[in-house]
Amino acid sequence: MKGTEKQVKWAMEILDEAEKSLNCMLKNYEKDIALGDTTEYIPEDVEAVREVLRKAPDNASAIIDNRKRLGYDGLKKRVLAHAKLRKEGKA
Repeated sequence: MKGTEKQVKWAMEILDEAEKSLNCMLKNYEKDIALGDTTEYIPEDVEAVREVLRKAPDNASAIIDNRKRLGYDGLKKRVLAHAKLRKEGKA
C-alpha cells in the first residue's frame, strides 16, 4: 500500500473496522432470520460490498479520505443500495 508508515497503519485499521462492520451486518441478518423477522438485505448484498471493499485502492490517503463511507453507516447504505438494485434485477 502506498503512503507513509503512519498512513498505511491508519488505512489498514479503517479496512479492518470495515470488515468487522460487514461481519456485524451478517450476524444481525442471522439474528433477524432466527427471530422470524424480515430483513432489508441478504448475505449476498453484504458480500457484494465486501468484494468492492477488497478491491479498494492501494493508496492509504484515498482510504483515509473516504473513511466515513467505510464506517458501519456508510457500508450499510451501500449494502441497502445493492439490495435495492438486486430486487430491481440490476445487480
